[in-house]
Amino acid sequence: MDILNYAEDGRVLRELIIKLRNDSEKIHKEFVQTQVRLRELDVNYIRVSQVLEARRGDLKFDDVIKSMGAEVAFTAFEDELTELKSQIDRCLGEIDNFEVMLNELTSQRRSKEILKIFRDSYASARVKLNLPPVETKNLRLTSRPNLSGSGGPRSILAYYTAIWATTSGKYGSFIVPLVIDSPQQLGQDEKNLPKMIEYVAKFLPENSQVILGIEGSTEEKFDHIIELTSAYKLLQEDQYEQVNGIIQPFLDQMYARIFSEDSE
Repeated sequence: MDILNYAEDGRVLRELIIKLRNDSEKIHKEFVQTQVRLRELDVNYIRVSQVLEARRGDLKFDDVIKSMGAEVAFTAFEDELTELKSQIDRCLGEIDNFEVMLNELTSQRRSKEILKIFRDSYASARVKLNLPPVETKNLRLTSRPNLSGSGGPRSILAYYTAIWATTSGKYGSFIVPLVIDSPQQLGQDEKNLPKMIEYVAKFLPENSQVILGIEGSTEEKFDHIIELTSAYKLLQEDQYEQVNGIIQPFLDQMYARIFSEDSE
């Protein structure tokens, strides 16, 4: 058994010797190739060094290349620094403009003037709508009245009139259509209902689109009157195509914008 084990070990060792010899030959070939490549590199290095060592007077070609490279780098850095300074100056200018605008928007003087417009408009509207005067010194933009009885709808109209006057006034930034749906609420009598309709027709902010829905007729003059003859229908079937021709381009633009934002 020992003899057999020694014989097996001998076989393994012989195979290992053969493999190592093959590896040695392969590495030797790579070593020779590397030496050849190294000699080629040495030759190229000597040739390039000779070129760089070429002189014109006291100046070497190597010095010229280095100085030109540094000069190009410095020029690029200077150009980039100039551009960055220009961008910084523009940004600082915009920041200053925004700070001025922000100070104007948040100034106490501006806030007081806005509240004054709102309070004065509310007080004036109450008088025109046959409502008793109220103290407006502490009235806020969010102070929506909550009154019962026939005075409730008129006080609500006065409140929103003050809001509309504020948004369309000196400090306003937008104008929206003003829609008043049926002022005939909570039993407006024959005196107060005409007052409300007259107020809507004559005293709302100028250049605003006013849409008033009322029951019955009125003596007040409006630019356009649409009489509804079918119950529960505002748009008549014979007008579908005409209205669709007006609305469809806006719908197409809306959907196109939505789809473009989703794709981004």
